[in-house]
Amino acid sequence: MMRATAELRTAQQLNISPRLQQAIGLLQLSTPELEQQLREALDSNVFLESDDFDEPAWPSVAPSGGVASGTDRERDVDLPAPEPSLREVLTGQISTSGLSGRDRILADLIIDALDGDGYLTVSLEDLADTDCGFDAGPAEFEAVRCAVQNLEPVGCASVDLGDCLRAQLRGRTLAPGIPAVLQALTRLEPANWLRPHPDLARQLGVSESAVAHALALIRSLDPYPGRRVESRFDDIPAPDVLVSRREGRWVVRLNDRGLPSVHVNRSYEALLGTNKGGAAMQGQLQEARWLVKSVRMRNQTLLRVSGAIIARQQKFLERGELAMSPMVLSDIAEEIGMHESTVSRITSRKYMQTPRGMFELKFFFSSRLGTRSGGRCSSTAVRALMRALVDAEDPARPLSDNVIARMMSEKGIRIARRTVAKYRGSLGIPPVDKRLAGCGNARGPACASLAG
Repeated sequence: MMRATAELRTAQQLNISPRLQQAIGLLQLSTPELEQQLREALDSNVFLESDDFDEPAWPSVAPSGGVASGTDRERDVDLPAPEPSLREVLTGQISTSGLSGRDRILADLIIDALDGDGYLTVSLEDLADTDCGFDAGPAEFEAVRCAVQNLEPVGCASVDLGDCLRAQLRGRTLAPGIPAVLQALTRLEPANWLRPHPDLARQLGVSESAVAHALALIRSLDPYPGRRVESRFDDIPAPDVLVSRREGRWVVRLNDRGLPSVHVNRSYEALLGTNKGGAAMQGQLQEARWLVKSVRMRNQTLLRVSGAIIARQQKFLERGELAMSPMVLSDIAEEIGMHESTVSRITSRKYMQTPRGMFELKFFFSSRLGTRSGGRCSSTAVRALMRALVDAEDPARPLSDNVIARMMSEKGIRIARRTVAKYRGSLGIPPVDKRLAGCGNARGPACASLAG
């Protein structure tokens, strides 16, 4: 027989208010996301207003802890200028190429038909059917296409991979016999390039050394020339933080370009105070005040965290990844007196524009590896050193993971072979047997990409 019993339990539960949830949520927003949320708030809350002509002038934090005010002119200097698209790069060259007006029209049609990799996506016959104001056959389009292929980046307007590679080889001074081997190789399916050199040499009727030399040349080419331009525009984030050098010091500023300067409308606030208003109006006023306060807290936190990061990573800005200092979230949290979870949220999906390029804030954090001297080295610096070792290796005698681990040890870095393998994989460097076969050399486009 079952009996009903009553049991009393006590437990602690953390209740987070909606306003605190909003403040935490703002920490995680990138600058474009924050802009969108602020504009939505401006549309829905009568107590919020923005004067777009008065941009918020956030102070600039120097790594030393000092504060230097920034100006709008200085902010404009640090933002990268818009770079031309692939179409603009090619058409700009066409205008000075010496082509006739008729050929320029055909070149524009060809350029309009290129994909992001730089390849021609339609047939010459289809181009010839295009209404361009005059009759032009496939042969005339082909002549102009060859002219477009010679523009920078060389190889754009190609119809396939072999055509692209042959365009990049035109005009090169090559050893006797090599042009014929290259022509033969680029007409084979790319998968054949992975076959052993003796097999290819027998098939083509040439020496193994000629095959090796030709394949090395192929690996030095770019199978996707358009990506050199178009990849700059794929999911490029707007920087949330700007870093620049001022009078010998690194200075960190927020990128508030485009952000509305949201504040409470004092006239409406005073009017409500006089008439008291209803509960709904009082609620909107409180929401407006809290949003303004939360945005200010979010921006101050981002500025403090970014300043602390740069203070620890000045050597990286000056010398590159090999000089990256080991740093984890708790280091910054302790330094600025905040909880580690707050640092994690404020660095999520935020980007920093530096003289060395744009980096996600998370990039600056890395685990620590021990050194023989008892010090610490960042995993980012170790990866950079590993990349440098592989870049400098003899293609005929690539470095194994064991050899890389030993070379690291000779430089004072304690690292296990399995860790080398893990880091090598994260860098996209193939194992030694694949590199020995002439595939995936880290110094140029990977053979696997060419075959892809």
